[in-house]
Amino acid sequence: PAVGRSATAVARRASQGRRLAAAPRRWMSESPKDGAGKAAAEAEGAAAEENMELPMTTREKIHAATSWTMTLGFIGACAVCITYTAYELWPSSTSPNAVFDTAFNEIRANQRIVQALGEPLSAYGMDHGGNKEGRRNFIQHREEKNEQDGSTRMKVRFNLKGSYCGAVVFAEASNKMDMKKGEWVYLVVQSKKTAEVWTLCDNRQNMLVQDDATRKFLQGGTK
Repeated sequence: PAVGRSATAVARRASQGRRLAAAPRRWMSESPKDGAGKAAAEAEGAAAEENMELPMTTREKIHAATSWTMTLGFIGACAVCITYTAYELWPSSTSPNAVFDTAFNEIRANQRIVQALGEPLSAYGMDHGGNKEGRRNFIQHREEKNEQDGSTRMKVRFNLKGSYCGAVVFAEASNKMDMKKGEWVYLVVQSKKTAEVWTLCDNRQNMLVQDDATRKFLQGGTK
């Protein structure tokens, strides 16, 4: 029995020696390519563990795209509203409000019109989107580009109210004229009661003559 146990122990040590000798050969047989593949797999696994967000379905993608479109549309609408408000509240030299204010100031200084309409004299526009005359919250206007002189024209129409009767004001201003000095394409007031017309300024005929002379000059018709 002692001899048998000794032989078994010798065989066990020999087997362990063979396994230790084979291990270096297996480590040496692994190529760098296999090592790089394992490293990439480990990196992908780590990235997958960090990304805990579920993938979006087609419906969710459509909903996200629609939300972005609506957001951009809302921003665009706000920009348009802000631009329009700034145009109305901070008028330029030929904006509707600037023409309105300057024309009304000149009319109030005309005693003939004030006496005909009665005091106190007030001016107002029209309710936006309707035909009912009301607060001074909307001034009928139209901006045009004049082909003859290249000027920007602003036409406005608003109302007057006096103690005797009301009137309608028709005015057109040009960015090449100084309204504050009384320079208008035209400024006309018509009584709603008698249809009488008061012309404070009308340069349309003179401007047509000047435009015609300028056109002939440019065409070589005059020397």
